[in-house]
Amino acid sequence: MDAPLDELRTLPGAFGWQRSGRAFAASNFLISRWGASLRDTTNTLKSRLQMTGWPPPGFPTTAIDANARLMPSPSWLTPMPPLPCANLARKELPEMHFIKARTQSDHGTALVTVFCAVWHRQNNKLDLLKSHYINLRQQSVDVRIIYIFDNGDMPPEWLDADCYVFSQPLSIYEAWSAAVALSNSLFVMNLNMDDRLATNAVELLVGAACASSAGMVGGEWLVCFDNSHLDEPFKAPILTASEFAPDWPPRPRERLRLGSGTGERGTFGPATLWSPKMVGKYYPSYFGDGSPIRSVGDALFWHVFQQKNLKTIRLPLLIGKYFSSPSDQAEFRANQDNELYQRYGLSSLSFADRIVGGEVPQLAFRPAG
Repeated sequence: MDAPLDELRTLPGAFGWQRSGRAFAASNFLISRWGASLRDTTNTLKSRLQMTGWPPPGFPTTAIDANARLMPSPSWLTPMPPLPCANLARKELPEMHFIKARTQSDHGTALVTVFCAVWHRQNNKLDLLKSHYINLRQQSVDVRIIYIFDNGDMPPEWLDADCYVFSQPLSIYEAWSAAVALSNSLFVMNLNMDDRLATNAVELLVGAACASSAGMVGGEWLVCFDNSHLDEPFKAPILTASEFAPDWPPRPRERLRLGSGTGERGTFGPATLWSPKMVGKYYPSYFGDGSPIRSVGDALFWHVFQQKNLKTIRLPLLIGKYFSSPSDQAEFRANQDNELYQRYGLSSLSFADRIVGGEVPQLAFRPAG
């Protein structure tokens, strides 16, 4: 079976879509006239989708009601209220600023921003960045692309994306939180430097979010153990010819799926799409003592959706390829996240708040020379 949303490419131009071949890139007219709120826009998109017969025959509708299938949070992630911002240890937060070093030339009215943290000490950084950028340019719908650079690291000249450069080193979750603060799209999505999306992945996720009014959507991922996946475009199929194994870290084997879309594993996957209007411009960045979160920000973020009773869904569709390398990835590095969460809880102040509130100011960019 081909991708479930292929039939949406025949939407008439009279419906106000930006391009007849890309079902979810809304025109300026649609956004300005009917986009006063996320609810209005989502309802408009949802009605358009329903007119086309979404969900199509054979689509696993149980995924739309996936709240009932939500796997338990990690055992240490027990419900507790966030600590007030005033309790955050401000001395732990270094002073910094940022600049916008590059502006994407053509994101137009894209409904989705996809962002990535570009760590200044990343191995093989430029090659990974180029492959990552090409992967996003190959998406079947327009996306706004945001790259967050840290420690004064500047983007390469060829990179046509919104590039923000922060003067100090950032944790990955500070970088993600910054991207959320700096995005104005209806949906946002993260994508790690060494993971790759199917060429129709964003289209599938946006379609599912609009059709179900979900606050967050995740999907299924094929686990990869080398770099062969980086430059191989592929289209998302119904989940077939893959196997699940519960080992963590994953043990190398052929056609291993992560289990994030099927609900076999608690994770929603290495990348999810969500609505900032529903959850706010927020991504967990700090514990209550001001310590940065190192490896469990994803789980804490998903927990926020649970606490707010926001709908989350899982698509049992292979939407991407996840690179597993325990020796190189943050989630496998030794850290004190468990202890810090139990002792201090999660701060309600995120790095996004520091940007929106002006504590981390944007300075004018003055190109060298």
